Amino acid sequence: MNKMKTKTTFLILFLFSAVLLSSCRSSRGTRQQRQAYQMEDQMKEDSEKASAEYRQHQYDIQAEKTQEMMKKSKKRNKQLKDRNREPFFKRIFGKKRSKGCNGN
Repeated sequence: MNKMKTKTTFLILFLFSAVLLSSCRSSRGTRQQRQAYQMEDQMKEDSEKASAEYRQHQYDIQAEKTQEMMKKSKKRNKQLKDRNREPFFKRIFGKKRSKGCNGN
């Protein structure tokens, strides 16, 4: 009788955990929602590509001295930005947020 209870409780726990795991996977959305997300991602990629092309065009039409100045300025800004960055180990082992089913 005692073995029967343990088997039953194990079976119930197993089914309950399977239901919880499947609930996270079922939140993927419908096919239309996934297609909408894909189209949104594609639009973001296209706009980023267009802005990068525009930036390159603006750089190309400048005079050589201006291009040199822009290059130096970009390098200096990168150095300043890196200086304010957190150390490697703090970024890796620092505060971590727990992720839910959707990865948020």
